[in-house]
Amino acid sequence: MALSKLFLNANNNNKEKENHIIKMFYNLRIIIILCYFLVVTDAFTPKGRIGHSTVLVGKKIYFVGGKLTNAEYSNETFYLDLSQHLFNWRTYE
Repeated sequence: MALSKLFLNANNNNKEKENHIIKMFYNLRIIIILCYFLVVTDAFTPKGRIGHSTVLVGKKIYFVGGKLTNAEYSNETFYLDLSQHLFNWRTYE
């Protein structure tokens, strides 16, 4: 009788450990999904360029124009707000 109780307790402990591990992986998955949405929410990222003009006004860096490729020039104006914790590019209109 004592052996059967010991066996049942061992099974219950294993199930509790399995449930704990499953809950940990579930929570980890939720954290990864939340991090993805917190970090990867920026829809605008400017193309790489050379020869652009840059100026710092307050806590914003403004970028104007530049050469994108050998034959392509840009007249875009956009800025990066340095006061925010997550850097999001914004077009200036």
